[in-house]
Amino acid sequence: MSQTQSTAMIRNSRDLSPDQKAVIESILGRPILDSEEIIVRAIPALEPSEQKRGPDKPWMECAGELADLHTGTARIERLIADEFEQIDPNQ
Repeated sequence: MSQTQSTAMIRNSRDLSPDQKAVIESILGRPILDSEEIIVRAIPALEPSEQKRGPDKPWMECAGELADLHTGTARIERLIADEFEQIDPNQ
């Protein structure tokens, strides 16, 4: 199997052994019902170079979304300055 493929297992919870059921309940932190299906999927781990790297400072992620506002703010400030020059040319 290549590294990019994943494998999956689907089982009805009533078909699980008591040990399997106990492990799954431990992972989920709750009892599983006989009517539930359990899906286990294994995928290869990403190489560090493939992992998405976020900003060093968490606030930068949100601040980056504000970059477009700078252009709009500068435009509004120019419009205000132009209007004040028409009202009071000495400004």
